[in-house]
Amino acid sequence: YPRFQVRGLLLDMARKPVAMTMVGEIGRTMRYYKMNDLHLHLNDNYIWLEEYGTYATEDEGFKAYEAFRLESSLTNEAGEDPTAEDYFVTKEEMRTFIQTQRALGMNVIPEIDVPAHAMSFTKVWPELSVENEFRGHTLIDHFNLSLPESVAKIKAIFDDYTKAAGEVPATFDSETIVHVGADEYY
Repeated sequence: YPRFQVRGLLLDMARKPVAMTMVGEIGRTMRYYKMNDLHLHLNDNYIWLEEYGTYATEDEGFKAYEAFRLESSLTNEAGEDPTAEDYFVTKEEMRTFIQTQRALGMNVIPEIDVPAHAMSFTKVWPELSVENEFRGHTLIDHFNLSLPESVAKIKAIFDDYTKAAGEVPATFDSETIVHVGADEYY
């Protein structure tokens, strides 16, 4: 028997697109080596946003690379959504992948990283981001948690995947452990 109960891997799908066929192969290889937790980091952005602009040019940071790899039903007033344009996974693909891997003994842990590393969302809802830099870092990739609207938007993001939509079941069922990130928030 394995010495440790949890034996996992975190895969950053956000900064570099990884096709679900490859993620499936990674899961298969992990099972071969008796690993059992596959953590999928689904959203993030370029780290050094200050290279794009600070202070008066802070909005230039929105030009940096960012991606949210999971299909989203949420849109702003202009009809824009946070779903990555270069590669994303549909809700159905993710639901099926999680359930298939679970049946094979693999625990899939999807991560939606908020309130920081959230430029995929703050780019769509810039009024919810933190303005002005802090200690040399621009914070436009941070939800401004002092705004009740930001907290409501984060809840709506998670509801988009944890609640059924009519006949369509939730992407993350009651057995799915979901990681909320919550790191590096200034």
